[in-house]
Amino acid sequence: MSLLVNPWDINLLIIFIAINMLIIAELLSPRYGKFTFLFDKKKFKKATYILTMLFSISMIFRLIDIFF
Repeated sequence: MSLLVNPWDINLLIIFIAINMLIIAELLSPRYGKFTFLFDKKKFKKATYILTMLFSISMIFRLIDIFF
């Protein structure tokens, strides 16, 4: 039995990770209270936006493949 991973599964994983990263970035925000975790929010959000853009680009390719 082989494990079949297609691009759609990878896209779902990317968007799941990106959404979780955005939620974590907002929950670790200083306005929600004190935290003792060293956290560079700008880099974290930039990584999240990059993952979201990867998902968007891959969805555009998927739509082009479906319609053309």
